[in-house]
Amino acid sequence: MNITDLINRHAGKQCVCCGEIISHQNVATESGWREVGISGMCEVCFDNIFEDWCFWKLDRKVANIVRSIDNVVLAGGAMRALVDTGDTICDYDLFVTDLSVLDPLKKRITDSGFNMVFECPEGKLFTYRNEDVKVQAINNRQYVDIYDLINSFDITACCAAWDGDRVYKNKRFVFDVLNKRINLNKIEYPKATLNRLMKYSQKGYKLTREANEYFFNTLSTFEWTDENERFYID
Repeated sequence: MNITDLINRHAGKQCVCCGEIISHQNVATESGWREVGISGMCEVCFDNIFEDWCFWKLDRKVANIVRSIDNVVLAGGAMRALVDTGDTICDYDLFVTDLSVLDPLKKRITDSGFNMVFECPEGKLFTYRNEDVKVQAINNRQYVDIYDLINSFDITACCAAWDGDRVYKNKRFVFDVLNKRINLNKIEYPKATLNRLMKYSQKGYKLTREANEYFFNTLSTFEWTDENERFYID
């Protein structure tokens, strides 16, 4: 059965896992359409079973930092590169989910051979480097838990975190990374999000129709402040 026949047969059905209607929004590949016929699951739900994380890509010192301190997680773009084998890790964003561990994290980073090269005046971002690796310690706000953290990210292909033990992710994370789709989770800093949309398009990601509509609908009702007009943390 070819891809057209598969789509005609299965589009419009309800996913047995999430209950959403099967469409091009949650199934992107021929194997995904075949999986619908086998399990009744959309490709988004099937991808949530994904366990082939490329942890070998992580810098060993950074991985040890995450493992050594509770309430410190690696999140954002580096997590994307653990799914997309063709992607590279440009830097490591370490978030604290408990503000009390910021100072121990900063000390652990410097003790691991990294030098601070930038400190945000507001104390929300600290950038470190050694010869090959860039690490950022991010202290944006107090989070309820790791899911609260990743739910604050704008692009779903970045909505994932690792605490040294397990991975936490948005349900669309793996699907959107593997299929290079830009979907939006939340928009708090529109100028920063627009900048990131352009950056992701240069990586070969395609903005979905739903994300495009969501972005402009959000802008039409957005209440601008001095805080959210900034480009903020990338």
